[in-house]
Amino acid sequence: MNQLSEPSFSQLSQPKKIAKPASKPKRYKPWIYAASIATFSLLTGIAIVSRLEEPTQSASVTEVAGLPVRTVAARTAPIQSWVFGDGNVRAVRAKHLTFEISGTVNQIAQIDGRELREGDRVFAGQLLARVDDRQLQADLAQSRAAAAEARQQELSAIAQQQQAQAQVGQAQAQVGQAQAQVAAAEAERSRAVQNVTRAEADVRRAESNLELAEADFHRYRDLVEQQVVERRQLDVARNAYNEAQASLESARAALRAAHDDVRAAETQIAAAQSQVTAAEQNVIAIEGSVRAADSQIQAARAGIESADANITRSSVEVEDSQIVAPFDGIVAYLNVRQGEYWNPQIVNSGSYQDLIESIPIVIIDPSQYDVEIELPAYEGQQVRPGQRAIVVLEQDMTDASQTGLTSEQLTEIAVAEGTVFSVSPSVTPGRRGVEVTVRISEGEEKLQHGARVHTWIATDENPNAIVAPYRAFVYRDRNPHVFVVNPDTHRVEERTVELGIEGLSQQEILRGVEPNEAIVVEGQNRLVNGTPVEIIE
Repeated sequence: MNQLSEPSFSQLSQPKKIAKPASKPKRYKPWIYAASIATFSLLTGIAIVSRLEEPTQSASVTEVAGLPVRTVAARTAPIQSWVFGDGNVRAVRAKHLTFEISGTVNQIAQIDGRELREGDRVFAGQLLARVDDRQLQADLAQSRAAAAEARQQELSAIAQQQQAQAQVGQAQAQVGQAQAQVAAAEAERSRAVQNVTRAEADVRRAESNLELAEADFHRYRDLVEQQVVERRQLDVARNAYNEAQASLESARAALRAAHDDVRAAETQIAAAQSQVTAAEQNVIAIEGSVRAADSQIQAARAGIESADANITRSSVEVEDSQIVAPFDGIVAYLNVRQGEYWNPQIVNSGSYQDLIESIPIVIIDPSQYDVEIELPAYEGQQVRPGQRAIVVLEQDMTDASQTGLTSEQLTEIAVAEGTVFSVSPSVTPGRRGVEVTVRISEGEEKLQHGARVHTWIATDENPNAIVAPYRAFVYRDRNPHVFVVNPDTHRVEERTVELGIEGLSQQEILRGVEPNEAIVVEGQNRLVNGTPVEIIE
């Protein structure tokens, strides 16, 4: 049997040249013709189908081009909400020192053989400056002499009193004994009254603790019902509440016992006073002489008090003529020179600048600083003691004000950090601001007393927030939306999101986006849900 090879499509499409037989033509079997025809039909169909599929493939390749957009990946990062205010650096311990009297400055402290200068370190109790105090010293000496004379008169009056008391004899001794009993009884009552006072304070404290414990218990019970905290915290609050109730009962029992002690002491006082009355009847005849001696003593003591008052006045005047360092520190401002005449009216307190330029000496402790700022009332309501704050120098404010500044960049240019120390509960008249004090805890060496600085306070923080730039958000009907690119279909999904903390250059997303999802930040104005996009770099 002859074997037929399968012809190609080009071969089948060309006419065959049949050679004329030299002899009687060979007869082929009918099935061979059928196979050839079937093969030709199959190859022709394949060719036609291939021709028909070419436009379809081209059509599938020619799809709608995606709109070009730029994206960023939603990321997990810390975020802070900041409020900002200008303020002045103030040493926590600063003292404005001045002379309280007029006079010529005749002494300035010597440091290493020279006069005191700004920046010199001084120590508590060190004399820094003094005006001429010779007249004051003379007045002080005179007052001391008068005090000595008055004390001598007191001694003489006491001797006369002792002589009169010797005449009282046994009756006076009985009075003294009875008075001692009264004193002992009164002392007992005083101790009992003090016990009552302490017991009442303990009751009030226990009642206050009970109220706080009860409030904590109810609050934790509500939080447990809301599944915000664990039940063991409610158990701790319940135990605290039970302990507070027991403490209150114990305090009330102690109060009742103290009242009983007071009543017992008052009974003893009444008995002792009866004894005093009986004893005093025995000394009525000689009380005249005792009273006369007492009058002399009182007069002498009045003289002593007057003399001591003069000593105090003279001593104060001498102190007013001196400037003494109240603590270890540094001279921040020095506006007085030896030989100048000083008058307290020179001090100008119209402004802080006027004050430090006119007052003789200002001493500061540079180990700790505060920054005093004033915030608008609506921002002041967000500030609480303990919140983190960072300080930027005025010369660096250009960097701090640039568009798109991040919290990381802000921290980099900050020179000091601290926390909110106090927030005024009142609003300043006129400016309608709230005064806030920031206590510096790091970077004090980079600050100067009186410097103008800019302070940023983190009013809210989340260390693990999902964040995106502000330009990623579009608002429709006042609701925030983002467009998220589906990596499989290259189409955007428009999502409504719930926002959280507003940072400097980015916004926290509470719901609606997962970390690492691609969010469109440029080209949103042409997008709707399902729009095909092409991400460009």
